[in-house]
Amino acid sequence: MLTIYLDDSDADTGAVMTIAGYLAEQDDWARFEAHAEKVCHDFDVDVIHCREFEKNKGCFKGWSIPRKTAFMLAIRDAMLGTVLCGISRSMPKDYYKARKAQLRLNPQIGAYGFCFGTIVHTLCHGNEVGLMDQVKAEGVAYKVETGHKNNPELEAYIQSEVEHGNLTAATSIEFVEKTSCRAIQIADLYAFFSRKKANRWFKSKGKLAYFPDVIDLHIQPLIPHFNGLVEEPYTSATNLRTGAEFQIKGLVTNL
Repeated sequence: MLTIYLDDSDADTGAVMTIAGYLAEQDDWARFEAHAEKVCHDFDVDVIHCREFEKNKGCFKGWSIPRKTAFMLAIRDAMLGTVLCGISRSMPKDYYKARKAQLRLNPQIGAYGFCFGTIVHTLCHGNEVGLMDQVKAEGVAYKVETGHKNNPELEAYIQSEVEHGNLTAATSIEFVEKTSCRAIQIADLYAFFSRKKANRWFKSKGKLAYFPDVIDLHIQPLIPHFNGLVEEPYTSATNLRTGAEFQIKGLVTNL
């Protein structure tokens, strides 16, 4: 079964929040875990946490740029032949709050939940990833990091979509600890850097050039990444009488 590990990234001073992660067959994730665990053991890394990696703290203290590069390339090699793709969705926080009131969107769904919903919609109904038929037939297991205060809205969304027949009954959602697996830890890396990219793009209206980050340099060239900023939120609602579908969509700009 297809399984996606997702983590969020946010910052008080940032304009956007992000959810991002990687998709693979569940059996392939087991192979990745074995390979990535050996890499982390060889580099003496207990937990891959992007804030520590970026600032040379914790187990990354004192690391040189060549050592960081070697580690990322080794993690990339563990992903090759296993991870199908990465997907990231970012949302301007203040803009979403204003538009939610104007458009009378579901008040129980915040920017975090809306970003998650667009990922679900992209996997099930979007052609860009190319797995739509498989997702519709088999479903997806969503593994989301624990700890976010709005995680219950993600669970409620999946349950509602399954109940209304918009997602196959095999679709599931589970919340996992950061230390439980390397898959959720590489989602942390991806979410951190894609949020920074989306934040720069949004603040500069797409005009600001930036240097490639470690994902751009070492992972994205060999593994497809579908990065997007949800610039305009919109939904198609469920008709309670007919059971017509409800979907979180949004106007997404590819980054």
